[in-house]
Amino acid sequence: MVSSEGYYKRALAKSTGYTLGLLDAIVENGGTSGSVVAVRKAFEKRFSSHYYYPSHRTLTRLGLAYAVDGAARPYYLLPEGLTAVLEHLKTKGT
Repeated sequence: MVSSEGYYKRALAKSTGYTLGLLDAIVENGGTSGSVVAVRKAFEKRFSSHYYYPSHRTLTRLGLAYAVDGAARPYYLLPEGLTAVLEHLKTKGT
């Protein structure tokens, strides 16, 4: 369950490199306010475009990111606390 303690760490540990790459692109392009179009372009610079939709679907199913059709433009929404967990895991891994 997404609200259970340690869920984000467990979900991230089971994610593929493409899924994590998409999540990195979301964070680098503004996080919760990141444009879906800008995120997709950034992702496709690093990886093949064939991996965008499967990665997007995985993030959505795991509850790690959601595409929102906003009034001005579509954007990604990240759940509260996920960015902090990502930063913690990155600093711990280096």
